[in-house]
Amino acid sequence: MQGIGLHIVLVGFMGSGKSTVGKLLAEALDMEFIDMDLYIEKQQKCSIKEIFTNKGETYFRKVESVALLEVLSNSKRNVISTGGGAPCYLDNMNLIKLNSLSVYLKVGRIRLIERLKNDTERPLLQNKTSKELLSFVKTTLGDREKYYSQADIRIRAIGSPEKIIKRLTNYILKANL
Repeated sequence: MQGIGLHIVLVGFMGSGKSTVGKLLAEALDMEFIDMDLYIEKQQKCSIKEIFTNKGETYFRKVESVALLEVLSNSKRNVISTGGGAPCYLDNMNLIKLNSLSVYLKVGRIRLIERLKNDTERPLLQNKTSKELLSFVKTTLGDREKYYSQADIRIRAIGSPEKIIKRLTNYILKANL
């Protein structure tokens, strides 16, 4: 927990609730909230989906890494929700750990599939059948788990966002972070 006292960064698979929990956590702790996907879209002047379609995932991952460094370099404390793949590329997880308190919102495969099955906006889910979605979530979550599990705090993101926030804020306040 080297980066304690500055930012709080939420990591986890797409659909784990990082944006929803992040907004509420920032409000509860009287901090600013930054959604990295929205931050990148504003910078690039186009949607994440368009970046993936027009420039590819490799380009997006480079842009994402630079944007993460920018946000983490800010001296003002923020709650930051990353994209699901952000901690898994380049040296992003080390960067997160050095500059923040990192929180892994852990959600099981079945619940993730339920949350993602009707999502038409996420580039990595485009045109997947139910069977393909199941395979994608199983494989990708398995690959990413080793990065997510490096977070300072690992919390099962089940129940209402308010319950998750209560558990997180209690932990943060008790630990005097």
